[in-house]
Amino acid sequence: SRALALGAALGAASLALVALAGPPALVEVARRPPPMRPSWLLSKLLYLFWWAEVAAINKVDTLAVSDLPQLDPTQTSAACWAAVRPNDGATKRSLLRELLPLVRRDMLMQFAWTVYTLAMVYAAPLGMLRLIDFISGFDGGSAVPPIVFGYAALVAIGPLLSSIGDAHTFGNGWMMGTKLRAYVTRAVCEKALRYDPASASESVGELTNLLAVDANNLVNFAPGSSWVVLEGLQLLLTLAILFFVLGWAATGGVVVCLIAFPINAVVMRRIKILQERLMKQKDSRMALVTEAVGAVRTLKLHGWESAFEGRIKRLRDAEIATLRRYQMLNAVTSTLWLTSPTLAALASFLVKNLILGQPILAAEGFTA
Repeated sequence: SRALALGAALGAASLALVALAGPPALVEVARRPPPMRPSWLLSKLLYLFWWAEVAAINKVDTLAVSDLPQLDPTQTSAACWAAVRPNDGATKRSLLRELLPLVRRDMLMQFAWTVYTLAMVYAAPLGMLRLIDFISGFDGGSAVPPIVFGYAALVAIGPLLSSIGDAHTFGNGWMMGTKLRAYVTRAVCEKALRYDPASASESVGELTNLLAVDANNLVNFAPGSSWVVLEGLQLLLTLAILFFVLGWAATGGVVVCLIAFPINAVVMRRIKILQERLMKQKDSRMALVTEAVGAVRTLKLHGWESAFEGRIKRLRDAEIATLRRYQMLNAVTSTLWLTSPTLAALASFLVKNLILGQPILAAEGFTA
């Protein structure tokens, strides 16, 4: 608890020093810089650099392309391609080994912010636990120790610091995802220029899906990619703190987790199957659409529009049915993810009160 209070004090002192620092020196460029570049360091740390940009756009009567925020120059397809292949030549490295140097810095930054966020998640509950313990035993006849103000600071600014960490985690992940998408898009387009439909098993529809769906999935995955590694650590820390607060009554929460894990594993396996089926159905539909567009004169000449329209509609209906089942299972996993902490706490309270016969103290109830 003393370490957490010291960390909060150091963080507050750092923010006070950062508030005195102005924006960095700007270098003249041909287009407007991204909004994060010219902003003050404090607004970057608090992730509020976008507010001035939104306020400036709100004052413009007619929006133009030049009024919109620009991508960072390092996120463009040409820059990402040049960073990995400076000579614009072929390489024998695997795709993973090509992409790793491109996003290594963003990956490390995202990992660091995720660890920070993970620490800040527990700052407010632990501060509240110590604060309620002090209030319960305080008789008002003595001075309040300074450490108590540290506990109160953790309760007050802990959620804010956690939200800032979340914003930076997703911000760095988004930058990493856009770089990955830019490079993969350029790689697919480079290969498409050498594509020979007569000698290849892949269709033009599959190449289109690579650009429209798969490459964009990298942007969707990257913001939360660091949690893939740290989610297990978060679970262990949560269970450890739950045992620290409630004692053996926390076994109720462990039982809830043990029940939720197999259910989630089965659902995720089914989601993977549906995702693979969905991608095959997308490829089949795009191949048929590409075929119809390429042979549109033949379709018009022979009056085959209705036949091809019916074939495309059947493929699309099958794709929508698979997508509906896929989204329903996604809703199940989201429900399990959102309700498991509450159910674990409820089960722990029931074990402590009904089975162990122990009262639930205010510090335990608010913290757990």
